[in-house]
Amino acid sequence: MNALLPEKPARVDGTQYMSGVRRGGDLQQRKLSRAIKHGSLYGALLIVAMSVTAGFTGPAVTVVGIVGCGSVGLLLLAVCATIAYAPYREWHLRRHGVRVAAVRVPGEMHTYAYRDPSGLERLVTKPGGAWTVDVAYDPRDTGRVVVLRPRGRRILDLVALGLAALFGLGFFALAVTATVLGALGLDGA
Repeated sequence: MNALLPEKPARVDGTQYMSGVRRGGDLQQRKLSRAIKHGSLYGALLIVAMSVTAGFTGPAVTVVGIVGCGSVGLLLLAVCATIAYAPYREWHLRRHGVRVAAVRVPGEMHTYAYRDPSGLERLVTKPGGAWTVDVAYDPRDTGRVVVLRPRGRRILDLVALGLAALFGLGFFALAVTATVLGALGLDGA
């Protein structure tokens, strides 16, 4: 009689039917955003202090130059600090993370899927039409993932970011120089 009963089925946990996309954002990115906001506030206060100092000691043209150069420099530095997080995260996950190949999801052009150690299928997006891409994820937080780029692309992005940061520092240095020259009375007025 027991021979007619079906075999005991294998245990199915259901993780193969689940997928995950991170919605809450990255904790480190939120900390960086807070630091950039505070740095921008302090930079703006410094620009105001420099322009007030130059307003008392020099002509109004100096104040316009300080505000203009200081604002452009501060904006460039804030944008560079924001953009610099992506290369840092890729470097960190490349060094300390787990590398896997993500396979393109059928029917989707820019969505790729990989499985984390718990069996959960995670999704990542990347423009392009490759069938697989290399990704690295944090072993302590498997939703923190980055698509790995070739070395040449990383170097080109870092050089462009460094040049933009140098321009930002140069503009800010012009504002500081104008303030010091105005305070010393060497501004030509």
